Amino acid sequence: MRINSLVSADGPFITCRFKALRGHSARRSRAEKARPMNPSPEYRSRTPYSRIECEKWCSMRINCIVILTTLSGSTLLCSKQLNKGLASNVIDRNKIMKKVVLFKSSSEDYERVFSDNDYEAVFVEPLQFEFVNLPHLSQELQKGHYQGLVLTSPRAIEAVSECWSPSKFISWSSRRVYTVGEVSSRKIKHMLGLDSLGETTGHADNLAKLMASENPDSSQFLFPCGNLRSEILPNILHRAGMTVEALTVYKTKENEHLRQKLMDLNENINPCCMVFFSPSGCEYIYRQLQTFSNNLSVLPHFAIGNSTAHKIENLGVEIAGVAAKPKPECVLESVQSYFRTLGECT
Repeated sequence: MRINSLVSADGPFITCRFKALRGHSARRSRAEKARPMNPSPEYRSRTPYSRIECEKWCSMRINCIVILTTLSGSTLLCSKQLNKGLASNVIDRNKIMKKVVLFKSSSEDYERVFSDNDYEAVFVEPLQFEFVNLPHLSQELQKGHYQGLVLTSPRAIEAVSECWSPSKFISWSSRRVYTVGEVSSRKIKHMLGLDSLGETTGHADNLAKLMASENPDSSQFLFPCGNLRSEILPNILHRAGMTVEALTVYKTKENEHLRQKLMDLNENINPCCMVFFSPSGCEYIYRQLQTFSNNLSVLPHFAIGNSTAHKIENLGVEIAGVAAKPKPECVLESVQSYFRTLGECT
């Protein structure tokens, strides 16, 4: 495999990362296996790779994506695929990948969607979570007077799964479960074995309006949530005459390593923008950004939804875009739309 033409591809490279294509595994030759490697997908050398060294490593692999990172932070994405059983040393894409900081836990869906569109997703989790009141939650789930369950966050779903027993809570298969996104809907199905409604609503206010239109005024819903929950959904449902029993099942706090991660982003990564996924995450991030000089604050800011966007604006920062729905494709479209408007190559 040859690395072609781009000046920024001349190296030296500080990382050489191999990522298996779907349905295949990145295979290593005998010679490569003899070389010491970190067991993680990314191998960082003590000394930077030369261009020749990277070409040698690339030639040892098939059915994989090869991601090379220069000292300046630029990223070169190449790929090599098996063609009718024969190794084909062809670079089908030779582009510099822009880095996008996603303030959330790692996600294969987000990584795939952004990578497929020549962006490198850099994940930074600003939050830590602690489950609370699980015995109380278990007791509430056994009560028969609730018409349904509202799960608007991944942590709430995980909290329910901690005390979930299909045989004990079999009655929930015939009651309504509401959520706000496709990812959460899949998580509910995977962890609880339940079908859910509202996955296309995207936001709490739309979900609340849907629930109000589908249920009688006297309906009662159990709402497992975090200590920093928004009151949008309960308020709309209360005005509609419905009862919402909010139960705090997890506490949100700042990730103890957040400041160091932000400093590393500022010093070693050259992102084109940042995407925020929760109001509390925004608050913790900006609290730390105020403690050191940085270039991150002036980057374009994107939000997963309206609540997060409002929090960013309340911090005095302009919003570059808001995802239409809380899904990777919509977040990507928001980013691409912004850079198209600026006339930049996306």
